[in-house]
Amino acid sequence: MSKYKIEKLDHKKFALVETASENVIKVFDDWDKARDLSRSLSKGKGFDGWTPAFMLQK
Repeated sequence: MSKYKIEKLDHKKFALVETASENVIKVFDDWDKARDLSRSLSKGKGFDGWTPAFMLQK
């Protein structure tokens, strides 16, 4: 199971979300950029699916 997912917010906004906590990591205008960060985080860059609250998208 993937630790991250991309949710479409509207036709031009995409949110990168941690699946375990449902926290929004970042909101993007481009799906490809969201996918690139999701892949990077899934390969070990970041916090292994548990991003600290101070780094989350407000």
